[in-house]
Amino acid sequence: MIETSLLIVDTDAALTDALRRYLSKDRTFHVVGTTDTGTEALAMIQAHQPDIVLMDLLLPGMDGISLLRRMRSLQKAPVAICLTEFYSALCVNAVRRSGASYYIFKPAPFESVATVLREYAALIHEHAVRRTRESEAREEDEFILRIHGELRELGFSPRYSGSGYLAECVALALRSPMLLQNLSSGVYRELSLRNNVSAESIERNLRTAIAATDADGHLSAQIGCTPTNRACIQYVLRRLNFLT
Repeated sequence: MIETSLLIVDTDAALTDALRRYLSKDRTFHVVGTTDTGTEALAMIQAHQPDIVLMDLLLPGMDGISLLRRMRSLQKAPVAICLTEFYSALCVNAVRRSGASYYIFKPAPFESVATVLREYAALIHEHAVRRTRESEAREEDEFILRIHGELRELGFSPRYSGSGYLAECVALALRSPMLLQNLSSGVYRELSLRNNVSAESIERNLRTAIAATDADGHLSAQIGCTPTNRACIQYVLRRLNFLT
């Protein structure tokens, strides 16, 4: 289970301690610290980079609105949830404009506070997963472009479907080197499932693309041996500095 880091900011020491002990029993949360001033809260946010800040508005040193505005300007801004007895429509609007995500009125049952925190913890996790997937997809796209660039330099023509299969073979071999141990049951099988064609067809198309590229012997000279399917995959990996 991924823990969500949490900072509690409140001048009520008894409430802060009780909340810390209550939330620490929930494996969803990791309380990184507590403080009773806005100035110290900002320093702790910068030091610990918590996912969520549960905070009062009436704080010494730096009031809650000012703290919210300072948090919003941080590169990694935490989710701010206000827990306060100070209420007015103007205050709620000001808090939301300043960057707070939620507003809880005191006194509130700890389970109600925890429920809100869990909801935002789930949103934070979902957002992190989505960002990771998007980053991985960008890296994958960039790597595929690098592979195709190497193949073009070697003389492979995109007119041959085997050129595309070769690029996919290289990408698969990078992610799972074990697939190179047996091409038929490894990369060919994976590609056949992805492209809904037989492994034999993939192998044949690879040979066709390689033979056409090596018609003048240039590819053989580059690789330094007969350009078999395996030799070509390994050579491209070496050109990309992923194989010695």
